[in-house]
Amino acid sequence: MQTQIAVGMRTPWGAADYVTEILEGVHNVSTPSHGGIKLSRERNAAIPDYMRKAGGWYEEDCDWCIPFVAFEAEIRARGDEYPLKALDKGQHTDTLKNWHPDAYEKFYSITLQPGESYKRDQKLFELANAQNLVGVAAWGDWQAGVPKGMVGVLATLGGTRAPGRTEHWFVVPQDEYEARNHFGFVIDEARHAHIDPIA
Repeated sequence: MQTQIAVGMRTPWGAADYVTEILEGVHNVSTPSHGGIKLSRERNAAIPDYMRKAGGWYEEDCDWCIPFVAFEAEIRARGDEYPLKALDKGQHTDTLKNWHPDAYEKFYSITLQPGESYKRDQKLFELANAQNLVGVAAWGDWQAGVPKGMVGVLATLGGTRAPGRTEHWFVVPQDEYEARNHFGFVIDEARHAHIDPIA
């Protein structure tokens, strides 16, 4: 039996308080905390298997782009203002590229280059720094034990945040820290001074 898409229905994010139809079998669903797109069983079956989500739920931050990519021609033909804006700005393809690079490459038969996908670049950073100490927390020079113009950095191997991790503490120049890669700050043990743990 097909679930009725309506206000009050259960979603992965709570009870729906707002539902709008994008296409038949494609609905935007929101809750007080989050939301996404719900596809009917038939619509979800039409999504390529390599990017299909179980239950037809596509959350609003990273996954909404999948039905927009798959049903772009129909969404354009319907002509509703809000979905068209997302398509015309390329938000659906940008989101797919950044958060689902493998699916993007397969769907469009394109090979992404470094710098073209956030998740792909993050993975490359993690692989390149798996054996390096990478910052997971930082304190400014307002913190006791951090000299003026410096930043206190808590670093772990590969930047892991897993329980039981071994922690290392350093101070690094503030300007150097501020120019860090947005995936993390890599410690250079030859230059960055060890310090006692910051309380």
